[in-house]
Amino acid sequence: MTNIHPTPFELIDTYREFYAAEQAAAQQRMRDPAVLKLTMESMAAEIVRHLPTRHQTSIYDALREAEKAKQLLVAEQNRRAGSAKKTDTLQTFIIEAVRSDRAITDAGLLKKLKDEERRGGDFIDEIDDLKITFVGAKDRLKTVPISGLKHRLWRAKKCFE
Repeated sequence: MTNIHPTPFELIDTYREFYAAEQAAAQQRMRDPAVLKLTMESMAAEIVRHLPTRHQTSIYDALREAEKAKQLLVAEQNRRAGSAKKTDTLQTFIIEAVRSDRAITDAGLLKKLKDEERRGGDFIDEIDDLKITFVGAKDRLKTVPISGLKHRLWRAKKCFE
């Protein structure tokens, strides 16, 4: 089996093509301000740590790593975007109760909820000793424990601080 070695001219052409592609990719990555900022901070951190030049990451590698990091962050943000907590009708009622009386207590809130139930309020279905059943999103019944009212009240009061 014989090895065919490329000629020096073929090697030069191969290197020239490789670095032309790397240069184009680097210029494309540098157009993104976030990627450029991550790259510069990464390279500056290596200098601050007094890393010898031969061990420092090249600009091409730093740009590639910054682009990957940005893609991971964006993917994570997109994954979380759909899971944002949405205020249900009970929490909206609690926020309105806090808006009208900032010093309302758990017992006062429960009394207001029971008054709303007696009046035949729009969203309260039933309140018993342990739980509150109310109409939530898409007209579905939702049940929450009465013991959770203090946490909901605390969150509502936190909005007005």
